Amino acid sequence: MTMIMGAVYLVYSAYFLSQEFKTIFMTMNLVLALMYTLLGFTYTRNNVVNMKRVGTYLSIIAGNQENVMSETLKLKFYMIKYIAIGTLTFCANKILLFGIVNNLGD
Repeated sequence: MTMIMGAVYLVYSAYFLSQEFKTIFMTMNLVLALMYTLLGFTYTRNNVVNMKRVGTYLSIIAGNQENVMSETLKLKFYMIKYIAIGTLTFCANKILLFGIVNNLGD
């Protein structure tokens, strides 16, 4: 995690330093768009895997009427679902910003 955050810091540093050089600025925009694409893909994939696991647990314990974990697992399922939606929305916004909007000419 520390290595990833260090890479993000370096990419953003290069992005802000390159604003006066058109070619490098366009390249950094594409690098940032790629970074957010990979970040969004990885995070969403992990959320889907976790949602499937929680769904499996819920289906296993559905027959047991006295299980105290079912409400907690339902809450966890909905939390993961909305975190995944938020992640997709955030990353799509950043991909559009860095991949398209910043590269449009004046």
